[in-house]
Amino acid sequence: MKRILIPLLLLALIAFTFSCEDDLDLDADYQNITIVYGLLDPTADTTYIRINKAFLGGDAYANILIADCTQYKEDLDVRIKQFEGSQQQGEDIVFEKLNPYVYYSLTPIEFGDNYKYELYVNAEGNIVTSSTDIVEGFNLKKPPPSQILPEINYKPGSEQEIVWEITENAEKYEAKILFLFWEVWSDGDTTDRTIEWFNLKRNVQPVFEMEIQYSNDLFYTVVQGLVPYTDAQKESKVVKRLPKYVIYSVSAAAEDLSIYIDANQPTQSVVEYRPDYSNITNGYGIFSSRTRDTLHKNLGQDTRNNLSKVPGAKFEYLPED
Repeated sequence: MKRILIPLLLLALIAFTFSCEDDLDLDADYQNITIVYGLLDPTADTTYIRINKAFLGGDAYANILIADCTQYKEDLDVRIKQFEGSQQQGEDIVFEKLNPYVYYSLTPIEFGDNYKYELYVNAEGNIVTSSTDIVEGFNLKKPPPSQILPEINYKPGSEQEIVWEITENAEKYEAKILFLFWEVWSDGDTTDRTIEWFNLKRNVQPVFEMEIQYSNDLFYTVVQGLVPYTDAQKESKVVKRLPKYVIYSVSAAAEDLSIYIDANQPTQSVVEYRPDYSNITNGYGIFSSRTRDTLHKNLGQDTRNNLSKVPGAKFEYLPED
């Protein structure tokens, strides 16, 4: 694992380009740097790994416009190996090229005790490696599954909770709630919109279940603040809005991904440099694991009625038959 320092100017010029701890010589000879970004999810049907070049030396403004400076021409050898303890399980999982930057595999990612995956990339002679444990799948417990409680209501002045099981190899969790709705426009068109009205990240705790409280009032406050367009002319063309449903989503991140997220959080510091994180050998980026569980909930009649009373939101209340 490596800690490195990132000049903010270089970050603005090149996505996922990192410097070393020494000062950069922008007039130095061109150097090829491999950048890898891959997250393994045992619940996903496809695994993607992004691979591109970064560079040091020369004219950065000119180089970023040259495809050879950011992408590899030839198909790369990209594969992962599955281990249980020290024993490899099965054949290598070989990735196919989707486009100049992305490789993919349809082989399922398995998990179990002592399971680990190792990454191998031959990037035109530069051998890039990394490894990760796998975050196992888990289940949301509250709100209850839709087959038990298909609707949810946000009663003003009260609170509710999101509860989920702790899962193996997870270091950080992110819980969020999305609200989906339709907009009907004056020209007759109907469009879909989504807003995120709750988001909270939390590191793992020594418990069997994680619990997060949220205020129902926050839902109506965020709707009033985010749903109407700030452009008054655009908002005037919205005739009405109709609520669809909400999505509860909890994501779990492995340790390396958790560190990577923390290191790349926005900073208010006035210093030019800040620490960053990479777990890639002979390159930079992140190779780790994540997974998530989601739950769809229809909005109850009381909540749909309350939405119609939010000032400026233009939600229409349609009573159930």
